[in-house]
Amino acid sequence: VSDILNGELTGWILLLILVAKVFSTAATVGSGAVGGVFTPTLFVGAAIGALVGSALHVALPHTTASGSAYALVGMGGFLAATTHAPLMSILMMFEMTLDYQVVLPLMLACVTAHYTAKVYRHGQSIYHQALGPNRDGHHIDQPVWHLQTINALIKPCNAVVKRGTPLQTVLNELPKRAVDTIYVVDDDNELVAWVNPHRFLNETKSGRVLVDVTIDIVADPVPLSLQTEMTLGVALDVFLHSDALTLPVTSGQWHQTLVGQVARHDLLLAVQDQIAHQSNRSVTT
Repeated sequence: VSDILNGELTGWILLLILVAKVFSTAATVGSGAVGGVFTPTLFVGAAIGALVGSALHVALPHTTASGSAYALVGMGGFLAATTHAPLMSILMMFEMTLDYQVVLPLMLACVTAHYTAKVYRHGQSIYHQALGPNRDGHHIDQPVWHLQTINALIKPCNAVVKRGTPLQTVLNELPKRAVDTIYVVDDDNELVAWVNPHRFLNETKSGRVLVDVTIDIVADPVPLSLQTEMTLGVALDVFLHSDALTLPVTSGQWHQTLVGQVARHDLLLAVQDQIAHQSNRSVTT
């Protein structure tokens, strides 16, 4: 890079080294071997900038700068494109030269390269692959347990009633075991509400007669629910925003067909088992 900026490496030799560097970097990073991409990015940007600048200087010698100036701008542009950090690229190139005249070309090149690469690479930097799927198909930046789904934890609901069911009928049909939540569905088994049975059980014990009252009167809208194929990590986040011991599971975000329920206790045990299994694998490895 120093030879390029000093104008000591030009022409076909520079082009040959550029091709070799691009091939070796792609082979190293693509194969998963040890090797960085930061300094190769600087070299590739400097080499392409110098080649383009030299060609322009030959064609328009009186209106263009030397190839080394284009090399500096090329370094900043490629660095901004690969890292999606244009401000860092501008400051880094300026600190290398302390030349105020290069700031405006750097700003134009870095910002243009950043947005061009953002569209071309769909907003992903060159480091996305290194932090992305590993050999098992999982993401390194996410634990394996975080990607498991809740399907194995779904159990039948303890109590499901139709909309409009009289409250007295609900009381008579409640299972003998403890029930924390009663789910209210319509004729298409779409989840429409839920209710804590302790609310009207306490009123009944206090002597209040609930005559001609349907389940809809005491039921509340369902603020949070889980969906099938939802990962353990997302489901855990939903439980953290809810005080419920169980949450309903529906067939999708838009189709609220009631599938079953998941208990907070079962979810926490599953997460604990997955973390322990992952830790044992790491120790064994």
